[in-house]
Amino acid sequence: MSSSPDSRGSRSTNAFDEKLTAWKSTKTDKCKSTRALTNTADSDQHQRTIVHDDHQFVIQDTFKENEIATLNGKAEENFLSEPRELIHQASSTVATEPDEDLPELRTTIQKPSPQGFPVDEGFAGMAINLADGDSTFPIKNDMFEGGLKILLRDNPYCTYDFNGDKDVIWELQMQGKFRRIPKGPIYLALEIPQREKLNVTLAMRAILKASMQLMRAMGIKDVHTSYGGEGGDDLPHMASPAFHSFDRVVITKEGEKPPTLGTFLPKMPSDIQRRKNFFKTNHVIDTSCTYTFSIKNRRFNPMVWKVVKVPIVKSFNVSKYTDDLRLSMYEVLQENNKPIDDTKGSVSSMAKKRHTKKNTFMWIQMSRGSV
Repeated sequence: MSSSPDSRGSRSTNAFDEKLTAWKSTKTDKCKSTRALTNTADSDQHQRTIVHDDHQFVIQDTFKENEIATLNGKAEENFLSEPRELIHQASSTVATEPDEDLPELRTTIQKPSPQGFPVDEGFAGMAINLADGDSTFPIKNDMFEGGLKILLRDNPYCTYDFNGDKDVIWELQMQGKFRRIPKGPIYLALEIPQREKLNVTLAMRAILKASMQLMRAMGIKDVHTSYGGEGGDDLPHMASPAFHSFDRVVITKEGEKPPTLGTFLPKMPSDIQRRKNFFKTNHVIDTSCTYTFSIKNRRFNPMVWKVVKVPIVKSFNVSKYTDDLRLSMYEVLQENNKPIDDTKGSVSSMAKKRHTKKNTFMWIQMSRGSV
C-alpha cells in the first residue's frame, strides 16, 4: 500500500502553520500569545477529551522546536489547564510526510497452520495487504486460533476513528481461543527479527532507557530485555507478561457473544485492576472462552518509520537502527537453556532469564527496508 498520508494531515499542517505565524507576530507576551494560538484551533480537527500525564514532554518539545517558551510549571493556572490540551492537539495532528527515499511499508504476519501445528520460529511469514483496512487476518497454530486486525490511522482505507482519540497512531486487536493450556509464561514482545546481537550504541542506550521509563510510567514494571546474539530463540527484544501489557483484555464465556473486532473496546474495571494488581490476577487460561486483546500505540508511526513523543530523546528515525520491527506473542519454554516449570496456564507467571526457547503463536512484522 502507499505510505502517503491522507488529506486530513495536510489540512492539519496548514492550520498549525497559520497558528504558529499568528503566535510569532504577537510573541511579546508569551502566555497570552500562546493562549490565543491554541484557542483558535479548529474544533473539528483538534477536539480532545483526555490529557495524558506524559504530554508535558510533548508540549516542551513543540515549544522548543517552534521558538515558543518552555513550560516549567510556573505559568498561570488556566494557561496550564485549557490551552495545554489544544497545544498538544495541534502538534500531534501535524502531517508527517515520509522521506522521499523511504521504501514502501511491507507488512507480514505469522503464516497460519491449516492443521493447527506449531509454527517454526523463523522470519518467513505471509504478506498481507493493508489496503483492505477492514480485513481480519487469520491466526492458527497449536496454541491459538482466531483473527488479527490492524487499525492504522494513516491508512486511508481504515474506517475506524479510534473513538475520537487522536493520539493513537495504531491499534492491534486480536481475538480467538487458546487450543491448549500454555505450559510456560505468556509474553508480548517488541522484537528486531535477527539472530545477530544488536549493536547497542550510546544513542540506542538512551532510547532504551527512555522507553523503559515510559513503560514504567504506564504501570508496566516487569520488562524483560535482551540484545540477542546468544543463540536459541532469544532475539533482540523488549517484552513483558502479555496479560499485563495489553490495554484491553475481554474474556467471553462459551455461549456469550464476544466483542466485534474493529470496534471500540471500553476500559473496564477489570482492565484497571489487571494493570494495577497484575500479580494478584488468579486467572488461568480457559480453552472454552474467547479472548479479545487490544493494544494501542501512541509513539511509533510505521508510515514514516519514526518514534515520536518519547521523554528525553523526543523523537528519532527508526531506520537508523533497524528496517524491521515485529510485535509477537509467545510462550516461554526455556530460560537460559533450561526447561520452564509447567505454569498450568497461569497468566501472571514470569520468565526473568533469557528466553532461549519459545513457542510464538502470533506475530506481525512491519518493514521499511529494500526488498
